[in-house]
Amino acid sequence: MIIAMNPILAVASLLLSTCVCAQMPTFEQYPVTSHYTGPVRSLKLISAQDKEFRSHLAETAQRPVNFAGHYVLSTVGCGASCVLTSILDAKTGRVSWLPFSLGCWNSDVLDPVQFRLDSDLLVLSGKRDEASDGTSYMRLVAGRFQTVSAIENPPR
Repeated sequence: MIIAMNPILAVASLLLSTCVCAQMPTFEQYPVTSHYTGPVRSLKLISAQDKEFRSHLAETAQRPVNFAGHYVLSTVGCGASCVLTSILDAKTGRVSWLPFSLGCWNSDVLDPVQFRLDSDLLVLSGKRDEASDGTSYMRLVAGRFQTVSAIENPPR
């Protein structure tokens, strides 16, 4: 059986999908050109959270740089379908934490934290602190997180 689609609905659907895609930031829009190749500096455990996760951070410090040219990004579980994200500056040994946990991401999401070595963009999927749900696009600029954009999922 062939179902004909209303031409107006077809055009509206195409325009809507184009608008949503046009708003989504890409890794290529936020490039990092320098890449640190030296050793990861000694950890500087400053915050209470740093100290609580010292073992996790010590393991992170053994990994190669994998984010934004000079950071080592890793996640640690904080419950069922929940992660905290740490970002270790390989040049200084200082740790930054994403300011919220991520949880309950959609089943089609393979990794709730997407990142690349050659970009300072983070693509974060799921509920932030078990509240707002969607995809957040953030940058790490000079050790601070900046929201580029966010797309909220409709209520389930």
